Amino acid sequence: MLLLTGEYQHVVDDKGRVLVSNKLRNQIDVEEHGANFYLVLGANGILCLYPEKCFEQLVLSV
Repeated sequence: MLLLTGEYQHVVDDKGRVLVSNKLRNQIDVEEHGANFYLVLGANGILCLYPEKCFEQLVLSV
């Protein structure tokens, strides 16, 4: 499982998209973790960003 931590400020564009910074994208191996992301509302109102394959593993473990 990939662990990305930290606080980042982003904006949502007119199409409802959040652009993921190069700093974060460069930490993700697309073949291992997938090219897409899931943005999920977590505990205490925190937004959690999961690479595609990590999110799939999380869902399967519940």
